[in-house]
Amino acid sequence: MKIAGIVFGVAAFGAGTGAQAANLMQVYQQARVNDAQFAAAQQEYKAVREARPLARAGLLPQVNLSASVAQNSSRFENFSIAGQPVPNSRYDYGSNGYTLSLSQTLFNYGDWLSLKQADQTVAAAQARLDAASQSLILNTAKAYFQVLAAEDQLRYSEAQQRAIGRQLEQAKKRYDVGLVAVTDVQQAKASYDLARAAVIQAQSQVDNAREALAVLTGQENEQLDPLARALPLLTPKPDNLKDWVKAALQQNLSVVAARYTADAARQEVGVQRAGHYPTVNLVASRAYNDANAGLEAGQTTNDSIALQLKVPLFSGLRVSSLTDQAQYKYLQSQELLKGQQREAVRQTRSAYLNVMSSISQVKALRQAVASNEASVASMEAGFKVGTRTSLDVLTALSDLYKAQSEYAQARYNYLINTLLLKQAAGTLSMADIEHINGYLAAPSAAAAQAGAD
Repeated sequence: MKIAGIVFGVAAFGAGTGAQAANLMQVYQQARVNDAQFAAAQQEYKAVREARPLARAGLLPQVNLSASVAQNSSRFENFSIAGQPVPNSRYDYGSNGYTLSLSQTLFNYGDWLSLKQADQTVAAAQARLDAASQSLILNTAKAYFQVLAAEDQLRYSEAQQRAIGRQLEQAKKRYDVGLVAVTDVQQAKASYDLARAAVIQAQSQVDNAREALAVLTGQENEQLDPLARALPLLTPKPDNLKDWVKAALQQNLSVVAARYTADAARQEVGVQRAGHYPTVNLVASRAYNDANAGLEAGQTTNDSIALQLKVPLFSGLRVSSLTDQAQYKYLQSQELLKGQQREAVRQTRSAYLNVMSSISQVKALRQAVASNEASVASMEAGFKVGTRTSLDVLTALSDLYKAQSEYAQARYNYLINTLLLKQAAGTLSMADIEHINGYLAAPSAAAAQAGAD
């Protein structure tokens, strides 16, 4: 049937141009390199990753060197030695020296806890980076299919405008010979004007969708590989919602990040409480001084090694206040973790049900397209023999193009919902992009499919 070719003829949209088409995997690689939000997430992770070496630094030796060169002036007035007065005098002399010190922490409970806390903080940052990577996969797929859906809608609108235009010409000819009333011409003209407006709106949607994709990729893709006609409708594996919810509670990256953040907050309580505990340090130093001060001229070297014990006795209740503050923040992080777990369950349930619903919707709309094609053919045949009016044909055409548009959108929704389910479960990866990329058809193949129809 001629009309059937319109359904998948959209797959060949732009196939006649000489531009090289980009597939979903290529667009994703572009977005991974150029997306500003993902790049910002990577830099954030690198910054947080330094928390561990910063925490470890407090447990490593601290070595300091200080040196000085000075010009000194000493005055002696009313000065005596062994009861004998010394004439007033003044000495101007130079001196130089250095001090080399080494300090090694032997016991500082707060520093040890800070190192463990840093591990939790870095782990939370890694989970957030992985979540950003999953979001990039999902956002790229959404933007890609939004472009295809907009191009579908444009093609359907243009096809509808052409079909209504032919109907308008037929109505005018039949009116000229007195077979129909002027109302048929007016109805066809009104429908044609609406179809023109729909084409303009559809073109605007295509432009906007392409701009949204360019925000992710940082470049323009003139042509995208369309979705092939054959699309397997696979139910989620496992096909048990409880299994997906269980996986989400363990693997959802937002939950994982919140869990590590709560662990870090718990460690912070211990860090602040450690302000009450003693610290032990080993300190060694060498001080050298070379001075030319008359009788006191010469070089001196002082070496020392000491074991320093510091016991905090009272700090104005500062440590107690900081510990309480950390405790409240830990309780806050626990509540945020609970909220994130509940949100993960909601997202998983919603995505799972949407996948199942999408499968049924695609099947139903596929049948609706076939039924509307038959309806249009019947209406056109009836119009030719005078049993149907122009309005009947126009209504049937409108229903057909609406069914086609909804069918195409349902196919895209099915793919997006499968990605949303895997994101909620924490298993979304580049392999899923590769899998969906296999459902795309090269423009030449899509054009061949459309021609076969």
